[in-house]
Formats: sequence, structure tokens, C-alpha cells
Amino acid sequence: MVKDLKVKRRNDARLYYDEIVEMVIMGLSGEIAPEEICEANDIDLKQYIDWRERFLIGGIERLRGIWSAREKSQAEEIRRLRAFIKASDQVAVRYKGSKSKLNNTENEGGKNV
Repeated sequence: MVKDLKVKRRNDARLYYDEIVEMVIMGLSGEIAPEEICEANDIDLKQYIDWRERFLIGGIERLRGIWSAREKSQAEEIRRLRAFIKASDQVAVRYKGSKSKLNNTENEGGKNV
């Protein structure tokens, strides 16, 4: 049974977040004891419990609408870029309109000469 609990790792030296999530979800399912998961994957139980708590807290915070500082920063950058694009589009429309008016004025002036 221990073989079935072993998470396939990409690198023995480092655990990636998706590998950690897989272990945490295995434990949260209730079908497998965290101790068994830790033993199969050579993980300290205290480390597993820390990952589980951070996973649960992170999920609760997201459900409550609390964003990390990085997510807030990215959202603000997206808002800023959208405003810039909108302003650029408005300037382009004005420029195109004024250029069109200028061409019409030049064409009208050329007809009179």
C-alpha cells in the first residue's frame, strides 16, 4: 500500500507545489492517514501539517476574497494597463479624426487654387 501513496516527483532534491498539493489532498480525503503519506514520501509529519494548514488557510482567504500582496499588485497593474489602453484608443481616435479634418481642409484649399 505504501507504493500507492508515493507521489511521483520530478526532482528528488525539491518538492514542487503541485506535488505538495497532491499529498495534502490525499490526506484531506480522509481515506489515507497523513502519517502513511509522510512515511511513503519521506516527509516529516510536522511539515505535512504545516502545508495542510497553509493550504486550508489560503483556500479560506480566497473564498473570503482576500488576495495576496502579489495578486493585489497584479490586479492594480491590469487596471492601470486597461486605463492606459483606453486612453490610447481615445487619443488615436482623436488623432485620426483631426488628421481627417486636416486632409479635408487641405483638399478644399487645393480645389480653390
